[in-house]
Amino acid sequence: MLKVLRWTTSYFQDKGVQEPRASAEVLLAHALGLRRLDLYLRHDQPLTPEELSRFRELVRRRAADEPVAYITGHREFWSLDFQVTPAVLIPRPETEVLVEAVLEAVRESGRLSQSSERGEMPGGNLRGLELGVGAGAVITALARELPDSTWLGLDLSFEALRVARANAHRHGVAARIRFVQGDLFSGGGQPAVCLGAGVANFIEGDQAVRTPCSPVGGSGRLGPAQARGPAGPSLSEARRLAGPGDGPRPGGNHPGLAGRNRRL
Repeated sequence: MLKVLRWTTSYFQDKGVQEPRASAEVLLAHALGLRRLDLYLRHDQPLTPEELSRFRELVRRRAADEPVAYITGHREFWSLDFQVTPAVLIPRPETEVLVEAVLEAVRESGRLSQSSERGEMPGGNLRGLELGVGAGAVITALARELPDSTWLGLDLSFEALRVARANAHRHGVAARIRFVQGDLFSGGGQPAVCLGAGVANFIEGDQAVRTPCSPVGGSGRLGPAQARGPAGPSLSEARRLAGPGDGPRPGGNHPGLAGRNRRL
């Protein structure tokens, strides 16, 4: 097994693959259904022809510059395992700074119990918004760290929201996160989650629920009462959280909120 690792590491180096040794270890462990540590605990274990064939295919994909996380379908963030697919951007370790910053801001606000081991909020009145949830790593991590909080997560991609919803379920926080497909802003700077002919796509389990919109000022946009899900702030509240802007860009993106992984 170590011989295979050494050969693969050298091959990845020749191909210019980043972190060649780590890539080789993760892919071999994935191919064998083992932990990375097990590769060294079983260093003298030979590989079967089927295992070698499976591993060669993973090596081929990595050498073609496919990210390891897309190959394995997993990425760790905030010491949690997240499902990832090509529908989402891969959570980056440095983004954990954002989670730390939010937790610190909540602590400084006095709404987080300093004596609690996990830092539970006594009031349960914190509501948060994430724009462009992607795989749901940030919003899920925050929901776990703030067990009485509720959240609204928006993304333009329905497939990304399915991944985020699955990750929220995996880590036991889906009941406190409302996932909505759409832009926060449309023409005139109004909340916009109504799609097509006056419907909004909400994520319930693994299905999209198409909900009729109640027109606001004849605009066909979702009214505050209907925008509020079982968890998270309403979209009108989300707009206030986002604050004033200079108007929407073409396509409905707010100037300060463009991009899948820009977060408030």
